[in-house]
Amino acid sequence: MKNKYKDKVVLVTGASRGIGKAIALKFAEQGAFVIGTATTEASADQISKNLLRQFSGTRLVLNIADKTSVEEFATNLKK
Repeated sequence: MKNKYKDKVVLVTGASRGIGKAIALKFAEQGAFVIGTATTEASADQISKNLLRQFSGTRLVLNIADKTSVEEFATNLKK
């Protein structure tokens, strides 16, 4: 089912490592455009290394405990 999620957008929080990384990769392998989030720029860079070299998507910083981070995420998501 390589194209099961073709033309779909999937948001995966915590996509830089562990379960979030595995979920992001699985959706990407099945054709989804993955928006992967991490709490820091350094962690978001891991998403680029793990996911974006092979699949389509983007990475954004999101720390839900930080109001400014949430607002910036929302602004970036609209772009």
